[in-house]
Amino acid sequence: MPKKVLFITYYFPPSGGSGVQRPLKFIKYLRQFDWEPIVFTIKNGEYPALDETLWKEVPENTTVLRVPAFEPYKWYKKFTNKNKTTKIDRNVLETSSKSWKDRIAIWLRGNIFIPDARRFWIRPSIKFLSRYLKENKIDAVISTGPPHSAHLIALAVKEKFGIPWIADFRDPWTKIYYHQHLQLSKWAEKRHLELEEKVLKYADIVVTIGKTLAEELAEIRQLPVEYIYNGYDESDFAPYRNLPLHEKFTLTYMGTLLPHIEPTVLWSALAQWLDKNPEAKTQFQIRMIGKIPEKVKQNMQQAGLSEYTYYSPDVVEHHTAIEEICKSHILFMSVVLDKNTVSGKLFEYLASGKPFLCFCNPEGDAAQIIQQCNAGTVLPYDAEYSKIEAFLDKEWQRYKAKDFTAVPNEKTQQLSRKYQTGQLAQLLNRCVS
Repeated sequence: MPKKVLFITYYFPPSGGSGVQRPLKFIKYLRQFDWEPIVFTIKNGEYPALDETLWKEVPENTTVLRVPAFEPYKWYKKFTNKNKTTKIDRNVLETSSKSWKDRIAIWLRGNIFIPDARRFWIRPSIKFLSRYLKENKIDAVISTGPPHSAHLIALAVKEKFGIPWIADFRDPWTKIYYHQHLQLSKWAEKRHLELEEKVLKYADIVVTIGKTLAEELAEIRQLPVEYIYNGYDESDFAPYRNLPLHEKFTLTYMGTLLPHIEPTVLWSALAQWLDKNPEAKTQFQIRMIGKIPEKVKQNMQQAGLSEYTYYSPDVVEHHTAIEEICKSHILFMSVVLDKNTVSGKLFEYLASGKPFLCFCNPEGDAAQIIQQCNAGTVLPYDAEYSKIEAFLDKEWQRYKAKDFTAVPNEKTQQLSRKYQTGQLAQLLNRCVS
């Protein structure tokens, strides 16, 4: 009989965006490893995006428990005169032109809403789960964050019921790149650190998305931290593997392109390459699939790329994004300069078999994964134009020769979501043995 795991996640369908993919894919495949997931999530959450198509990923007859909670983001949108349908993201933390209302909201976010703006979900969740767990046997608990409020719910369950607990960190807590923008008081900074340490030390197993972040968390925990990659799901790609490619030579970006990781060197290099290749000007296009801030669009326009560029709506369904990269000839992505950042889309780029440029820290985890797979071209944000042009020249010649063979990757199978879920199941088995 399968063992049961309570999976605590804020992001779950109809939530879209990147945050939902890791927990959703774990939940999708856990049954194949003799674990039955019981999902605990928010009711009517304030998600950065909606994607109703993700419901098909949820295994049939999965138990999904939901508890409503006050969402301060709804107050924030009213306070800052934003439309109530506006989806909130982190861009406001990273822009220099913040209004006084934005600055107040950021201060409240960092100093009052600890550990995050989902903190009002904690108390009703603990109350609900206390009742549920008295009547239902659960063999293990997994919490995934951010929001790190999910970990505090699991911590309370651990303290009250002693159920084995795995804390999954999809992103850092106090070491995340925007933590410094939260205008923290000394008291608030201390409180964040205390809560982070308590979660890391009380959890039976801590797991994260890459080697460097595992090492950083292990320093706080004073015990080893495991890492399991995000991976890719072949079932996402299967419908699109054999589609005809775009007629034009197509360079595609998938996801949100935050201003602080904008590869402006690419815009300049592309403009220079087009000037050197007049033939390409009528046969080239850039497709930006996802949320692209106005500042990035302005920079691309100033580089003379507007006539070549298509911008999708800010929110696209995940299957549409996968279709876009499958129909493209080449791709590019940008990763935060921190060594510990491993973008989830990296594995989907690798799985696509498309040649791609990755602007990132050359010594970071993302760069090491690309090099181990012998796929993709790693470049720093101040890369020489000649290196970008060499990549474009090579792929342009392949395009003209109609050579669309996929980039071989011997490690692809080990990067699958199903394989990664098997790694998680091993940790669960270790927890309850």
